Formats: sequence, C-alpha cells, structure tokens
Amino acid sequence: MKVVALNSLASVPKDHVWSGAQIQELLDNFVRYKDWKFVVQEEIVAVETPAQPDDAYVPVRRSDIDIHIRAEWMAPDNVTGAMERQASRWWRVSKHSRKNEIINTAFACIKMAEEHEMRENFLYKLGEDWTMPYNTHTDVDELAAASVIVDVRVDNRKQAPKNQRRD
Repeated sequence: MKVVALNSLASVPKDHVWSGAQIQELLDNFVRYKDWKFVVQEEIVAVETPAQPDDAYVPVRRSDIDIHIRAEWMAPDNVTGAMERQASRWWRVSKHSRKNEIINTAFACIKMAEEHEMRENFLYKLGEDWTMPYNTHTDVDELAAASVIVDVRVDNRKQAPKNQRRD
C-alpha cells in the first residue's frame, strides 16, 4: 500500500485505499464548518471470504476495517440548556472511497446534524407547554398512532385540486 502524505491529500489517486488516520487528516485540514470537529473511528471487523473465488464452502476468516465519521461540537442541550458536547450519528465511509465521497459524507453528516438540531429547536405551544413536535427522539409507535389523525384542507371549488375537494 502506497502511503499518502498530508501535502498530497489534495490530489489523491483514484484507486487510493484510505486509513482512518488519513481520513482524519483530510477532514481536519481540508474541511471546516463552524467550530465543529470531525471524529474518525476505525474498527477492526472479521470478514469471511471463500478460500478460492469459486469455493463457496470453505470460508476463510480475515480482518478488515470499517471506517466511520461523525461531527462533534459544544452547544447547549436543547432540553436542559446545559453546555455539553453534542455529537451526530456515525456515518460509514468505505476505505475505497474517492475523496469526493468522503467530503460528501462529511457534508451529509453536518446537514443531518443541523436538521436534527433544527427539529429540536422548533417549538410549538400546546396548552401551557412549549413542545418539540418535529423532534427526532419521539417514539415511532407514538408517531404512528398520531399519524392516523389527519388534518386535510377541504376546498369545495370546482377548480380545486381533486385531492383537496370533497364532492
């Protein structure tokens, strides 16, 4: 395996196989978003493969790596208000990724984390309480139960879209 130095990460060969440390260097030195940091985790996993390409009956165990990235930042907790380390979910990145795939995954990570924060910070007053109706921590069974209660606009005009008319 050819070792790629930091100064050459700007132009990585198309067939480069990444290590977690190289992805961390790439994100640390070539990607910025607010004061957020990316964390790269490299996990050794066992993989079973056939001993020969046509031999599906004799598996061989070998180790390989899975690479994951996530974003971390300091911000007030959206419920308690206490300043705490916040973290996105983990995003898998293949060691065979192209550089643009890694950068795109980092962007998707930030985008999803920001949407998560937005959902927790969008408040709706229900009775005397401020609630988070779009928060992503709501139990899926509770969401399913609420989803049968539908509030659909009814428009009796002839030119109204058919799905909004009640003829």
